[in-house]
Amino acid sequence: MSNISLPTASGSCSCGSGQSGVPSVNPLNPAESIIVRTAPGLDVPIKVSELNEAGKKVFEIDDYNLVKPIVILTNDAGTLEVGETKESVVFSGSITAGTHTISSRSISPDPEGLDLTAPFTFEKENVKRTTPGVAENHILSAIDNQGNSTIVSSGVPVKHAFYRGYASDALLTETQIKALVAKTLNDNIIQQYGGQKSYVIPSSPLTAKYIYWCGPVGTQGIAGAILNGLTLPLLDLASVDVTNIHDETLIISCWVKRTANKLDPGTYLITLS
Repeated sequence: MSNISLPTASGSCSCGSGQSGVPSVNPLNPAESIIVRTAPGLDVPIKVSELNEAGKKVFEIDDYNLVKPIVILTNDAGTLEVGETKESVVFSGSITAGTHTISSRSISPDPEGLDLTAPFTFEKENVKRTTPGVAENHILSAIDNQGNSTIVSSGVPVKHAFYRGYASDALLTETQIKALVAKTLNDNIIQQYGGQKSYVIPSSPLTAKYIYWCGPVGTQGIAGAILNGLTLPLLDLASVDVTNIHDETLIISCWVKRTANKLDPGTYLITLS
């Protein structure tokens, strides 16, 4: 920033003279000649207040932590399986001012009758989806009087069922798939079993078994498996139609994959990709 030198009475000045012959200087407006900013890359809000103290203008600089509107929206449902119906889902929400006053509040879709200036609840009945996704998704937002906004959403995640287990049979029926030891709700099989996992083949009955994985056709499957640093051979079987346990009108075609060979009872650390 360049410095401004003021002329002295004995010096010459190109800025003009007053009637007394004393050089006159146009007064500087501090508000126009001072720039306040943070260093590049430093995201710290700065507040500049203009005060008047004993006839003098004072520009007070304060760094402060900006708190945007505090918006909370949750529900009590947890994750549902495709086809499952949740009789009642209760949503709870609140909007609280941060640094600045709240200027607007909204929720979409609007359940109607809510007072968004106070903590609120509302209920949705018979929540269900027949495909993966989010059921009854609601968006709650608030904007303060400085234009700072906060947006959150809450809904009920609905996911497919995936199966994993052990069997001595080379092929599985729908009933056997549903009876596999582990059933999880996920977006894909790798989300649950990807990476290194422990597989415990039971010793009762004392017979070798295949490890099975099953999931809906169209979801990400298993590309390969590693056991003790070596490739574990896997076999793709024909898909099997599985009737949804919650809605018998839903028939989901599932891919079926197993180890190519049986494994003796014991614990195996297998890495899936």
